[in-house]
Amino acid sequence: MNPSVTRYGSMALGALGFVLLVAWLLSAYKLSSLGFQLFTGLITSTVLILISSGLTFVAGILHVINISHAILYTLGAFFGVVIFQWVRAVGDICIGDFCIDPFWFSLIGAPIGVGIVGALLERFTISRIYSRDPIYGLLLTLGLTLILTRVVEIIWGHDPLPFDSPAFTKGLVNLGFMYYPTYRLFVLVAGAIVVFLTWMFLRMTNFGLIMRAGVYDPQIVGAMGINLKKAFTKVFAFGAVLAAIAGVIVSPMRAVEPEMGNFIIIDAFIVLVIGGMGSFRGAVVGALLLGMSQSFGALIGGQLGFPWLTEVLVYMVMALVLLVRPQGLFGQAQLH
Repeated sequence: MNPSVTRYGSMALGALGFVLLVAWLLSAYKLSSLGFQLFTGLITSTVLILISSGLTFVAGILHVINISHAILYTLGAFFGVVIFQWVRAVGDICIGDFCIDPFWFSLIGAPIGVGIVGALLERFTISRIYSRDPIYGLLLTLGLTLILTRVVEIIWGHDPLPFDSPAFTKGLVNLGFMYYPTYRLFVLVAGAIVVFLTWMFLRMTNFGLIMRAGVYDPQIVGAMGINLKKAFTKVFAFGAVLAAIAGVIVSPMRAVEPEMGNFIIIDAFIVLVIGGMGSFRGAVVGALLLGMSQSFGALIGGQLGFPWLTEVLVYMVMALVLLVRPQGLFGQAQLH
């Protein structure tokens, strides 16, 4: 059978199933409950997009399963807290009557700092195992994660650190059919803007073109006169920056503690499997599938008395994708 027919047939069945699911949900639940789960799923998906985007390019271009992505996300949160505290200790920074909230300094400074850390990790450790079996990269990045997690614990301790949200994001927003936390809506909007800018960067810049071409054939990219060592370092740093942005914007909603990256990295790898290595579009679609499965799985599972349904749905989605397209929804059948 023609693979394209199989693919589009599967997509059509999936779309039909989605429509039927939406119709059932609208008849079974209040609009406020569905709206809350929808926004929660979108926020989860947005954070996962930021984390898994860097992860998918490192895996697709550098062919490294980067476990250390978890600690880069964690460092983003801790760097953000430190910058936030420093700026607050200095006092209000104002331009005329306009005062800049310390959060904005964290959102800009932390990704820059983590991007530098990521570049140093790639340059002095990970770059040395590119020509070896992928298991070496897996073990090396796992070791880096364990080491850096201990370093974070030594510097900042085990207790969660507070990270206040910007003043304008306090309180709730009346959406007509429900009230929803203002900061969570800010995370959704800010994350969507970063995702859009990332897409523009990949489409409109020379380096974005190099990254997309590197997924298909990094050797050909090198043959065109591009310095692969520098390109690989930039790819790794780019992923670190996106992970750090996710760490900063998540921090006011969750505890900032040394193990926080371990709770989300598994979901990021599931997104990688669903979307396909090296595909930004795959990261977006995979994150949306996973985020919505978790959110509505919790709603339906709670109603039916099956709290474990959330995890089952997540792995069912992953298993279905692997059965239909083992390389992921938008991955390449073979990476050279």
